[in-house]
Amino acid sequence: MASSLDFYDAEDYLYWTDNEAGTITRIKRDMTQREIVIQGLDSIEGFSIDWIAGNMYWIDATFGVIEVSHLNGSNRYVVVSGSMSKPRNLVVHPYQGVMFWCDWEVPPKIEIAALDGSQRQIFINSSLQLVQDLAIDFEEDKLYWTDARTHTIERINLDGSRREVIISHDVLEKPVSIAVYGDDIYWTEMLKSGGAIFKASKRKEDTISLVQGNLGDSLRDLIIYHKRNSSETNPCYRRCNEGVCENTGKCGSNLCLFQGNGSYTCACSHGELTEDGHSCKPFDAFIMFSRVLKIDSINMFDENNPNAPYPSISNKVHMRNVIGLSFDYEGKRLFYSDIQRGTINSVNFNGENHTVIIEKQGSVEGLAYDPIHRDLYWTSHSDSSLSRINLATENSRPEVVIHLGPDDKPRGIDIDSCA
Repeated sequence: MASSLDFYDAEDYLYWTDNEAGTITRIKRDMTQREIVIQGLDSIEGFSIDWIAGNMYWIDATFGVIEVSHLNGSNRYVVVSGSMSKPRNLVVHPYQGVMFWCDWEVPPKIEIAALDGSQRQIFINSSLQLVQDLAIDFEEDKLYWTDARTHTIERINLDGSRREVIISHDVLEKPVSIAVYGDDIYWTEMLKSGGAIFKASKRKEDTISLVQGNLGDSLRDLIIYHKRNSSETNPCYRRCNEGVCENTGKCGSNLCLFQGNGSYTCACSHGELTEDGHSCKPFDAFIMFSRVLKIDSINMFDENNPNAPYPSISNKVHMRNVIGLSFDYEGKRLFYSDIQRGTINSVNFNGENHTVIIEKQGSVEGLAYDPIHRDLYWTSHSDSSLSRINLATENSRPEVVIHLGPDDKPRGIDIDSCA
């Protein structure tokens, strides 16, 4: 079910989120080139596109984070995390380098932050009850929102001044989505006129008119598809062609996140920024752990950084019940055992090049690698043995180092290469 919508007019792409499927999908306006660009999300509660930088933002309410990626789904990065109870709705302002979102916690609030997640602060935290949607008037730099509980549509200047109700509860029943285009505002009503879309002048409340009625109770988001102006003076400006954006610019192929006033931040989806602040490099040390069907990683020295050092590793063919792990740091590869397939495999840290090292080993629960002699050791719960194989020699065969008694069930193992 499509819940949140946005578009990238430079290439005629329409984007939508599906909260039930946990996906973000795009398609051309001529109904060609449909593709899922993001999947595996838990609860998508807001979505907005920065059409100048070629980035898209969304809220994952389950984890209480705001993420960003390139328009093709690459370079996912968490920009805002923590202190979110029930985040909903999201809108970005590419010209000013800011984003707004609401939180249904008590008391409800609307927050603001730069597009890189910095300068986060509460924008409004009074006289809000159930904010359903946010919209920006880019011509007049105003933020609009609907409140289904106060039955109002309000707006405020982006500097926080001149908050006002522009359509009141005398007119509205349950306003949901809202969009601003030209001199008019458009919104959806769940209860009025059988589920409908209305519009009114930004300047005169008494100009309300019905656009389309009897649309039912399945109305969700509302957008006005139109040509958007880009700003080539924006340091994060990127040209896109056939869904692929150029890799030149201030941050190369990495994320460029505008902060306003000519400032920007480069961000690494995985790894950390180099000293020049524009390129990315791998972390020197990190934690990796097995999760049955995948292998994930987390940072060791920055607990406030929710971005993984490497992408999650999964493979439907090779990974069915991953248990033991070890690594070859120089070769940038990981060793893992799969007790359902009875195999020991290797894969690069970045998830590429899955290779079966040895098969038919039963329940291997412990792995250890000797980087000096390039021997891989493992324990087998099935036959109570400790074995090894030399990975420096081609066509090397495994050998049993220790055969334990029938009542022994070896599991973990570690080695001292220098002993």
